[in-house]
Amino acid sequence: VWMMALATIWVAGVLAKLLVTSREYARVRNLLSSATETKRHAALYSSLGHKHGLSRLPPIVVSGDVPTPFVTGLFSPVIVLPTRQIFSESDINLLLGHELAHVARRDLQFGLIALLAAIVVWFHPAIRYAVCAYRDAREMACDTRVLARQAVPAHRYGAVLLQVGVEAPGVYGIAAASR
Repeated sequence: VWMMALATIWVAGVLAKLLVTSREYARVRNLLSSATETKRHAALYSSLGHKHGLSRLPPIVVSGDVPTPFVTGLFSPVIVLPTRQIFSESDINLLLGHELAHVARRDLQFGLIALLAAIVVWFHPAIRYAVCAYRDAREMACDTRVLARQAVPAHRYGAVLLQVGVEAPGVYGIAAASR
């Protein structure tokens, strides 16, 4: 009887996590359907792609519905930039470099492992901690990559990240990689 009750609770938890994840995925897909592709930073973008070792660059789209830049797309990544914030060319350079670092490191693909663990072992606090630790480590690794490959002073890069992070925290969770 207890085993059946525990199994039922586990299945209910898995289904609830799957529902939340599918809603998040649908929200990002809906956002992408209304976003507009841009070639505004094409020359800069191509140079950044080379610095990060990418031969194929994901498209860049802009949207008024996002508060902060992020990359999404498990097999076909797309970088999403907000239209509400005004960024200088040097800020765009750093922000695009950060998102390209996620693509080069295959963070979204590895994030799928964290997502699956969070769904299947939803009840365990160590898994929640591990997913948060993974997310933090992923962001720090991208920051380190940008600093190393783009030869930017750490204080300048940090100021840009603070501006973006303080003004608009990310809301797309595991469906995207962002600051």
